[in-house]
Amino acid sequence: MQQSLTKKPMSEKTSECCGSGKCCCGSHSKKFYLAVVFLVGLFIFWGFRVAEMWTSISGDYPREITVEGEGKGYAVPDIAKLTLGVSTTGAKSDLVVAENSKKVNKVIEELKTFKIDAKDVKTVDYYLGQNYNYKGELDGYMLNQSMVVIVRDFNQIGEIVTKTSKVGANSIGGIVFEVENKVDVKSRAREEAIKNAKATAANIEKQTGLKLKDIKSYYEYENISYDGKGGYGGDMMSAAPAPEIQPGQEEMVLKVSLTYQVD
Repeated sequence: MQQSLTKKPMSEKTSECCGSGKCCCGSHSKKFYLAVVFLVGLFIFWGFRVAEMWTSISGDYPREITVEGEGKGYAVPDIAKLTLGVSTTGAKSDLVVAENSKKVNKVIEELKTFKIDAKDVKTVDYYLGQNYNYKGELDGYMLNQSMVVIVRDFNQIGEIVTKTSKVGANSIGGIVFEVENKVDVKSRAREEAIKNAKATAANIEKQTGLKLKDIKSYYEYENISYDGKGGYGGDMMSAAPAPEIQPGQEEMVLKVSLTYQVD
C-alpha cells in the first residue's frame, strides 16, 4: 500500500504559536519595540528636565545687582502760567454766550497791551449750563470759560491780574512757575545721580568682594518741586492792588537705577 505524502509549498513558513493556539509572536515584537521607544523617549525627556532643574538650583545663570542714585538740578523758572476765568449768567443761553464772548475778547485785547503772544493764550475750559432755583425750576443759564496765559515777564503779572479783572476776568486761578526748557537742569541732575549710583556700586564691590561687570540696564524717573511759588485763588470781582510776585527756584530730583552683571 502506498501512502501519498503532501508536501508544503516552499514559500510557506512554519509559524510558532502561543499557548492559546493563535500566532502572535509578530504582535509581541511590535509591542516590545513600541515600549522600548516610549521608555527611551521618557528617559530623554526627564534627562532634560533634571538638567534644567539642576541648572536653576545651582545658579548657573547670569547674576545681576541693581543700585540706585539720586541727583538734583536747580533752575530759576522763566515762565509763569496764569489761569484767567470769565463767568456770565443770564436768562437766555444765546445772550449769555454773546455777553461772555464780549468779556473774553476784552480780556484778550488787554493781554495784547502786555505783548502777550497769541500762542501763549490757550482756552482750557468752556462750559455752558443751566441754573435752577430752590424749587428745581429753570432759572437761567451760566457760562464759564477759562484760559491759561503764559507770562514771560514776571514784573507784569500783578498788573495783568489787576487790569484783566477790570474788563471781565472775574476768577483767577493759581500761578505756576516753570522752567520752559528742562534739558539742561535734567542733564545736571542725571549726571549727579549716575555718579552717586556708581559710587554705591563701588562700595558694594569693596565690601562684599563681588566683581561687577557691564551695566545691563538703566532706568530713571524725576520729581519736580518748588521752594517758592506765587498764586491767586477765588473770585476777583473788583480790582486789587498789584501784588509782588516771587517765582522762587525750581528743583528737579532725578533718580536712576543701574543694573550690573555680577562676575
